Amino acid sequence: MNSKISIIIPVYNTVLYLRKCLQSICKQTYKNLEIICIDDGSFDGSEEIVDEFAARDKRLIAIHKKNGGESNARNCGLRMCTGDYVTFVDCDDWIEPEMYMTLITALEQYRVDMVAAGYYIDTDTVSRRAINNLSVATNVFGRHRLMEYVYRRDDYRGFTGYIWCKIYKREILQNKNKEWILFDDKLKIGGDILYFSEVILNTHRTIYIDQSFYHYYQRETSTYHSEDEVLWGDILRTYQIVIENFTKKQIKDDILVWIKRFLVYRSELVAEMAYRNKNQGVLQYSTDLMREYQKEYLQTNQQYSERIRQYYTILDYKL
Repeated sequence: MNSKISIIIPVYNTVLYLRKCLQSICKQTYKNLEIICIDDGSFDGSEEIVDEFAARDKRLIAIHKKNGGESNARNCGLRMCTGDYVTFVDCDDWIEPEMYMTLITALEQYRVDMVAAGYYIDTDTVSRRAINNLSVATNVFGRHRLMEYVYRRDDYRGFTGYIWCKIYKREILQNKNKEWILFDDKLKIGGDILYFSEVILNTHRTIYIDQSFYHYYQRETSTYHSEDEVLWGDILRTYQIVIENFTKKQIKDDILVWIKRFLVYRSELVAEMAYRNKNQGVLQYSTDLMREYQKEYLQTNQQYSERIRQYYTILDYKL
């Protein structure tokens, strides 16, 4: 097993967490790694930690650049990577020592485009494994089944649509001209969701490992905990683009219905923020989206009466 794995890590002001992240990667039992750390203009000491690790581990490449956002940093990493396989890690997360050995063994044994595994959700006080409510296939499965697992979130919480906790064959991250599929760096939040949806369209064979290796750390200061409803508008635009792209590719309605359902869920969150912050324009925008996909939302939440009640409550918000 001589295949090289390129690991892309965007780094920005996470000095409290970065050392643990990089240690967990450098101590992997699978050794043929290319660890690309893109310091995206850090100024809290994270930039020094990147250089420290690069000085003592020749596999780690330190890149320092002007701040351009997480997606921009990941694009920088993609343009540099030379691995047979590619994966991503967020700089405030960490991974178990056997992660890459386990995943690449499955990937090469089954000759798949992507291997995915489970993950933990960590906070300062607890670590819990994300659990699938329904079983995921133990054999190789195709694109349609992959989309089911990614977008039916209530049933498959352990099979996330995030780009980490997976390894990708290099070719599925490229277009027909062998050019890298890049992240949309205009999006402040949600770029990974859009990116993964594009990668799915290139994926024909996937295997899932029902073990958890990746620790997804949820810190209160992260972008995903922001109360900026305008920023969260990027998430809504992201799911709209996914729906448009999948519709053009003639992805079946039994998949689209779940994406529309999640767009409504995100729209509810944005509407609540806008209502609290008295932002009439954003409130109108998000509730219009809720109404646009009302049929799909009600159809996929028939067993959740409290969600439906909350849906109608939010639609009644007035400023």
